[in-house]
Amino acid sequence: MAQNYWSTKKEKLPEPTSLGDSPERMKNLNVALFGALVLCNSALASSVLISDVDSTPKLLETLKITPSQESVDYVNNKKQFQLNGLLTEQRHPKTWNLSYKAQSKPSDALKMLFSVDEDVTKRLLTLGENPQYLEQASRSIKIALKEKKKIYIYGCGATGRLAKQIESSFWRPFWKRLKRTSSWEKIKVVYPDGEDELIGEMTGGDRGLISSIPGFEDLQLMGSLQLQDRGIQRGDVVFAITEGGETSSVIGTILAAAKQYINPLNSQETQSHLYFIYNNPDNVLTPFGRSQSVIQNPEITKIRLFTGPQSVAGSTRMQATTSEMFVMGVILEDALYNSLKGILDERELKDLGFAPRRKIENRLQDFNLIQKAVAEKYKDISQLTVLESQTYKGGHFSTYFAKEGLITVFTDSTERAPTFHLLSLDTVKEPKRKSLIQVWTEAQNKDEAWKNFLGRKFHGLDSKLYEGPFKSEIDDPFLKEASLRGLQDTGDDQQFLYDFSFSEENRKLRGAQKNDLGVLILMPNEITDLFESTSSSYQFLKYFSQRKANIAAILIEGQKNKKGSGKNKKTLPKGRCHSSSNSSSR
Repeated sequence: MAQNYWSTKKEKLPEPTSLGDSPERMKNLNVALFGALVLCNSALASSVLISDVDSTPKLLETLKITPSQESVDYVNNKKQFQLNGLLTEQRHPKTWNLSYKAQSKPSDALKMLFSVDEDVTKRLLTLGENPQYLEQASRSIKIALKEKKKIYIYGCGATGRLAKQIESSFWRPFWKRLKRTSSWEKIKVVYPDGEDELIGEMTGGDRGLISSIPGFEDLQLMGSLQLQDRGIQRGDVVFAITEGGETSSVIGTILAAAKQYINPLNSQETQSHLYFIYNNPDNVLTPFGRSQSVIQNPEITKIRLFTGPQSVAGSTRMQATTSEMFVMGVILEDALYNSLKGILDERELKDLGFAPRRKIENRLQDFNLIQKAVAEKYKDISQLTVLESQTYKGGHFSTYFAKEGLITVFTDSTERAPTFHLLSLDTVKEPKRKSLIQVWTEAQNKDEAWKNFLGRKFHGLDSKLYEGPFKSEIDDPFLKEASLRGLQDTGDDQQFLYDFSFSEENRKLRGAQKNDLGVLILMPNEITDLFESTSSSYQFLKYFSQRKANIAAILIEGQKNKKGSGKNKKTLPKGRCHSSSNSSSR
């Protein structure tokens, strides 16, 4: 995605609109959910590339835009941040007329969007033919766990949310589940603190989950400081993940980690601890000096996942981030299996969700099953797409409710804002709703909601660590100003500005109105909540139904509960349930 520090001051642009115009199983299901939600968006965008300088004044006049000094500086002086030549920024031939198709037949538009995911399947199958770097990464994680070293996954924007999701949706829930099994007594002897050994971090810290912080992503310094902030040291395993392969903060992370190996024992020591995962061909990245510094560094292991243009041009949260999330999940799943198989027998491993004797190439093949399972539901999903679009056109709002799938739903909701020029999520200070979307979860208050969301305490940035280096080491005046201003919005206090709880207070202040939309997301072991009148899922549907709002559900079904999900439908809350989409996955 394009860098943004140069436009941090308010331009005279149209205002954003608020109305109108286990491990294996969890990984697969969350990827399926991510794909379904990403492609439920009813708003579709097109972009204009200004390549003719002489035509710029006329275009600006037509659009009634007055460029700021930062914008002029970007166009004239920041060639290293102009990314229009990257493969991930190009339009995909399969979705060339996507916006027209979306207006005439939304189901066909969704079918087009889903078809681009076939590029991911092809790339992963090719990767499976030579998975040596993934196998190496898996071994590195296994060793790190045994030696009580950290596993640090860092990204920016969509890949940063990927890192947070891996920690909060995959890693921590898996270890929490382990602790509830009879096998834990054997496991804790070897891995007593496994839950805390993986850190998912993103540019800007936990506050970055809500929206990007102006300037931060364009600072290699930012990645270096966050590495220091998190206490990552030599011997820890670092995965720096960038959609395009040119994000400065991610590059700063891996280069700072590499500097910790001043006198490596051998090249294997560095290569087995440092990983750079990206989604563009090397030849389009090497003209960017910062990318070249990583690509040509023999001490860093590169995992190349270029899948081609995105289904929505430049929206790298789609195929690029999906492929990177899946591959990172495969690496972790394989590492956990190999870490536990020396402690547990096959029956115990199977009870935890591990299929026996599966190799990385087998795990990579699973994406094909997931992609097909989601794609075949395009007609069901289109019902929700149309309903949500009608909701916004009518001047109404939507609320998504999720528990296990919370961070996936949240990621989709926050990513819509920059993609479609929408307002970001409302803070508790807003007297009335402005953002089209809000996300709720099972919690009594905002503190409990954040804990359920992250699986740990909120981690903000301590300005004392960052402010000094920002002032002394950032030369560009626009970037320095933007970064110092953004730093004010990244502390621990930011958690108190957002409330995702399905609480009485939230229902009172930001509750459903007539013709609003409530969307329920259920993972496999949550589907029975539909038929439990005391469950929060049931109560959510009942609440929206009583408020004369529309209700819809996305059910992510596993093979075991697929047959039983239709039972007792007569017990569901009465209301206008317009869409129920079921996606099955192994």
